[in-house]
Formats: sequence, C-alpha cells, structure tokens
Amino acid sequence: PVHVTLPADTLMASSTVLQRIQIEALAENLTTQQRSTLTRMATALAEAERPVVIARPSAARGEAGMLLRELTSRLGIEPVVTECPRGLSDLKYAEIIKRYPESDCALVIGPADFSVGFLNENAIATAGRVLLIDDDGDPEPSRKPNLSVAAPVGMSLVHLIERLPGSTSIESTWAAQWPIEALANGSTSSEPLELHPLQIAAAIHEALQPEDIVILDGGEFCQWIRLGLRDIPNRVFWNGKLGAIGGAIPMAIGVGAAGHEGRVIVVLGDGSAGYHLSEFETASRYGLPFTAIVGNDARWAAEWHQQLARYGNDRAFETTLLPARYDRAAAGFGGAGMHVTDAIALAYSLSASLPAAQPTLINVPVLPIRSPAVLV
Repeated sequence: PVHVTLPADTLMASSTVLQRIQIEALAENLTTQQRSTLTRMATALAEAERPVVIARPSAARGEAGMLLRELTSRLGIEPVVTECPRGLSDLKYAEIIKRYPESDCALVIGPADFSVGFLNENAIATAGRVLLIDDDGDPEPSRKPNLSVAAPVGMSLVHLIERLPGSTSIESTWAAQWPIEALANGSTSSEPLELHPLQIAAAIHEALQPEDIVILDGGEFCQWIRLGLRDIPNRVFWNGKLGAIGGAIPMAIGVGAAGHEGRVIVVLGDGSAGYHLSEFETASRYGLPFTAIVGNDARWAAEWHQQLARYGNDRAFETTLLPARYDRAAAGFGGAGMHVTDAIALAYSLSASLPAAQPTLINVPVLPIRSPAVLV
C-alpha cells in the first residue's frame, strides 16, 4: 500500500509557467532540416493509396486537434487517437483495425507509449512506409521509421497541410465502413430478460441530441457501447489509456458542476457501478442531473472471461456478482431508478429520464458476452 499526500498550498497555488512555455513554443521556427523532412512526409501522404494517421491524445486536443482533423479530412480518412486502454484495438476504429497492416503509409504522431506498440513491425503498414513526428526527449521506437522528425506537433501539422496537394491518391474503398452486425456474434438473446449491448447502444444512438455528452466507463460492456457509438458527433469522455474503471459517475457530476447545459448520458457496467454509486447522493444534493445506464451481467466480466478462456468453466473464481438492483440503490440516494428488460422499455426510459431534473439510473440486465475486441 502507498499513501501519497500533496501539500494544499501547492495544489491551490497559481502559476503562469505553463502559459509562458506555450507561448514560447508557438514562437519557435522549424529548422530547414525539419521543413525538408515534413515536405517529404506530405508527398508520401499524398501518394499513399491506403494512409492511416495515428496520434496520441494530446495531439488531438485544442489547436493541434483541429489541425489534425483538417489534415486527415484532406486525406479522406479519420485520425486514430490512442485514447483507449486497448490502444490501436479501440473499437471506435473497428472498421480499420484489421487493415492497419495493409496501410501503405502510416503517419504516427507521438507514439512513445504502449498503446501503439512502439511501432511494432506487425501493427501498422507492414509493407508500407512509417512517418514519425515526435517531440524531443521521447524514446527511440523499436521500429525505425522511414521518415522521422522531432518538432512541435502543431507547427508540423501546419507545414504538412500547407504542402499537401489538392488531390490525393487514396483508394475509394479504404475508408468504407464495415457493418457492426458482423461483430455482434449473435445479438439475439435466448434469454428475453437480457439485452445485447449493441441494442443498448442503438437506443442511446436514437435518443442523442447534438448537445448531449456521453461518458463511458471501462469494462467489456462499455467496449460494445464504444463500438455501437463510434460514429456519433457528440463529445465523449472515456476512461483513458490506463483503463481504470469506476470514474464515470464522478465525471458526470463534474460535467454538471462545470455548467454544461445539455444532457449527460453515462454508461457503465455493474462492476464499475460498485466504485462510486453513492455519489448519486452528491448529484441529488446539488441538483446535477444525468442518466446512467448500468449494463448488469452480474459479474466482473473482463476477469470472468479471462478465467474461462485460460482455465475452463469450472475454474472461474470470485468474479461473479449478485444481479443487484442498482436502480433501487440510486433511488435510495435521492435519485430516480428504473429497471428495464427489453429494448422498447429502454427507449421509453431514456425519453423519460433525459429531460428530468434529477440523476437517474437505468438498470439493464445484459448478456455476459466478451468484448468485441477479441472478434476484430
């Protein structure tokens, strides 16, 4: 056990150092060598028939994020942002996961972490070219890129956009979507009181409005939701690259406390709900509404599936839970609770809860199925 204490005066102090660093970084100029390498990268991207662009989360936020999306829009693709604990296997990019090796040109921005496999030979562009943009100080990748430059991400993206020609060579089928039904692996339940996670994702998709925020927790169930909602334009909060679970309800409270006026939809599993369900009392006390959907398969699904896969059905140990009524617990904490067992009731509950002025929990029994990440 480790206890970490941060001094209150340090936490409460203000600083202008970060702002100065950002201003100084924007004032820098690219060197002649950096410009030359980036120009060659732009040419390679323009000539690519099957390009892919992979970026760490910091390169997909703020001004850099807008530039990243402008670049990929010019290429006719979407960027792969490694914000998920499954790294390049993030189900948001289900259509392209199997085709990473087929890429003939991969632009990788700041990959110095486990989520890109340090440019593993078999991960991306197996027979193609790898272009690397890194900041100074990042470790050397295990795979030597064809072109690499150590330069600020924002300025590098500006230079690439300026040097990219008006037309590119991308294949018309490269960005084509693959139907998610192929991954459902039998979405019709033999148990009428259990929904497939994709049915829940479909109900959320149907109910979404432009200003809604979606907050996803971790776990097998939420990987399915990630897949089913991968194309929504709404702002989505995720549990981050390290994969910690249980933070979705506090995040929803934070969104409300920050003054977001739109609706907030939270999706979490029953294992995740066990961490901070009592915060429904906080949300009720402060009048911060959100709708939480708990996919209840009565188990720690990730661990349960791993035990079955490794040791067999008779060796699953301490990974099951009671089919608890989390909706009743939420009501006891001052919120509202609903229990639904079919898609029609779920759609009705969403339409009733989302305009409500109090936090609401919808308890939904779901099929105990493994994450679709093992199917792609």
